[in-house]
Amino acid sequence: MQLHEFEPQEFIVREDELPEFLYILLEGEARVSPSSEDGKLALLDYIRPMDLLGDIEYFFSEVNYHSVVTLTKCLYLAIPIKHLDTYFKENVSFYKFLCMNMARKMRSTSIKYSRSLLYPLKNRLAKYIYDIATFRNSKVVNLKFSQTAEYLVISPRHFRRILSEFEEESIL
Repeated sequence: MQLHEFEPQEFIVREDELPEFLYILLEGEARVSPSSEDGKLALLDYIRPMDLLGDIEYFFSEVNYHSVVTLTKCLYLAIPIKHLDTYFKENVSFYKFLCMNMARKMRSTSIKYSRSLLYPLKNRLAKYIYDIATFRNSKVVNLKFSQTAEYLVISPRHFRRILSEFEEESIL
């Protein structure tokens, strides 16, 4: 096992490349970013401490599904993929940890997408802001227009409109 440090805006893994490591985030925050055919990156989800990278790719022996880019300085525990079967093959606790992580990802994705179908944008944005404030333990939340709009699957213009409505209603 190794410790890998990444600076903000650095790629941890790139889409369509074979994973070399199973990563466990110890400190920092990163974003999962699928790319379009013209190379633009979108925001799919956030990676936070104790989240794994490469677990699904390991089980399926496939290339990385998405790129992961750091938002802050990140510290990862890196386990070389080539050593997983050798050193962890009989370790039930390790595989339980991997499965719990994948189940958490699946639950999170299911909740996120069911909310996007069932709740209006204002509710989703309010929940997003609340979640970030809670995670960062801060009453001040800095949002990047394009990144937040991508996460909510709306245009930056629509995002500005909703923020203006929040201001008019004295929510923000």
